[in-house]
Amino acid sequence: MTERWRSTPPRAIGWDIAILGGYWFLAFALIRVAYLLPASVSRQIGEVVAGAIGVSVAFFLHARIASFLLAAFFAFSTAEFSMDMIFGFHSVPGRGAHFAVLVAAFIAVTLVTFTMRLQTQRTASQ
Repeated sequence: MTERWRSTPPRAIGWDIAILGGYWFLAFALIRVAYLLPASVSRQIGEVVAGAIGVSVAFFLHARIASFLLAAFFAFSTAEFSMDMIFGFHSVPGRGAHFAVLVAAFIAVTLVTFTMRLQTQRTASQ
């Protein structure tokens, strides 16, 4: 039971940093390629695709910190993309809307993380 609450070993933190760095390079490359395309939506599609790949790799490699951060950023990118698709590009207000969506994404991922942790604790105790 106490093993679950130990601090993350340095090797696991190294994997988290490597995954976050790989995500950043992938997102950078996809967004740069998207600027060459004529549609303004292509930049956000590149962001969402990079987020989906990053979250998948982080979950597959069991990188907890990277999974949490990338899932929250993926939720933010997806919500921002849907807001732009519904209301039109460049018509969504600036800082306020983006900050609200980012905070909502982090809160949602935090709540899901704690809920899943509670469910696994309950099933383990039964």
